[in-house]
Amino acid sequence: MTSQENTALIEKIYQEFESSDPPKFRALMDYLDDNVIWEVPGPKGLLPFVGIYNGKEQVKEFFTKINQVLDIHNYSHEKIVAQNDDVVVIGSDDATVRVTGETYKNKWCHVFTLKDGKIVKFYQWYNLHTVMRAAIG
Repeated sequence: MTSQENTALIEKIYQEFESSDPPKFRALMDYLDDNVIWEVPGPKGLLPFVGIYNGKEQVKEFFTKINQVLDIHNYSHEKIVAQNDDVVVIGSDDATVRVTGETYKNKWCHVFTLKDGKIVKFYQWYNLHTVMRAAIG
């Protein structure tokens, strides 16, 4: 697929995700390769959803953990940039950590690698300090 087609696909995914309240992570599942690698860095002891997830079933586990830990109030993307099969999305979210009741505002960057219209790899950069501070309370 071209950079333009990949940008349109990722834009569609974010529009579906952001248009539901609360955001529906399952909107993403149809666009994942069966062997997708999904990586979110951080200290697992404080943030149970961080780690490397392999395959669709493990990515579903990731989103289950996110929903258990966070109540996301606002989730939006601001910019999408693509080069060939790599697509970068810049955005932000506001959430409350359920255990502590603390809220945060976070900026993030998502990096996708696509192949034949499916996401084969995902990596997230985010303000880990902000999220950890809310998780600690």
